[in-house]
Amino acid sequence: MPVPPFPSVEAAWFWAAAVLHARHDPVAAQPPAGPCRVEDVVKCLDVLYRAGTLELLHARILRIWGWRGLPPDPGHPRERSDWRLWREAMKALDAPLRARGIVAGPKCTLSPDLLARAKTAMKERPPSPSPAGRGPG
Repeated sequence: MPVPPFPSVEAAWFWAAAVLHARHDPVAAQPPAGPCRVEDVVKCLDVLYRAGTLELLHARILRIWGWRGLPPDPGHPRERSDWRLWREAMKALDAPLRARGIVAGPKCTLSPDLLARAKTAMKERPPSPSPAGRGPG
């Protein structure tokens, strides 16, 4: 029986990261079968990297958070930069993964909960100080 496509880009990436982690670490849990080979997901990332759409830093963030099994939390100040790169990578991976039938479902690549936390975090962010020597107005 064929495995249905992933419901989101994040789900596809977390599955691929879990497979890669299990290959690297024999004691890591083996994820269930997916609708494709892990190389298919990695190939999409590689094509985007070679085209200059994504940078090596995007791939690094995907690896780190993929192995952790959860996305960066924009509500934590130290994770905001990672979250921005994560979001850019998820958006870039969306079209190639859909074109290959690996992802189906709503086009939103980020969970509504994460988006809400990001908006809240940005509202709570203190304003930037004015440049030195310049006062307001």
